[in-house]
Amino acid sequence: MAPDQEIAPSIGVELLKDSLDAEILGKVDGRSIIDWHNTAVQARHEVNLGLDSQELYEDVCRIVGEFGTEDAYGEGDFWVVDESFATKDLAVIQYKTRVVDPALQRRLSEMLRLNPMVNTITVLNELGDVLYSAERGEET
Repeated sequence: MAPDQEIAPSIGVELLKDSLDAEILGKVDGRSIIDWHNTAVQARHEVNLGLDSQELYEDVCRIVGEFGTEDAYGEGDFWVVDESFATKDLAVIQYKTRVVDPALQRRLSEMLRLNPMVNTITVLNELGDVLYSAERGEET
């Protein structure tokens, strides 16, 4: 695990249990350590990327939510790939259909236009095939 990656709280607490001495672990709150780490990573990303990745992630979730259900486990229509928000190249997985609604394409292009620190936004199917992609300077 790289020091610039956020850690899922459930996994992070388990990692701490595996690596810290029981006496020390009894004196610290593992969840607080993970929250501190994740806050520091988010702050570095905002400085390095020049954007608030959490706010941007929530915006993209709202946009795709207008066209279906967002769910990372394949139960919905879309998965807004949260890991991609640590970069300037955002990704959305679209399940079930192979054609991206033109209205969704317009909304994502508009989001890209309004966020100059983002380079691309790509919609892929679950196999990784590109269904739609917009790049900075090519927004419609």
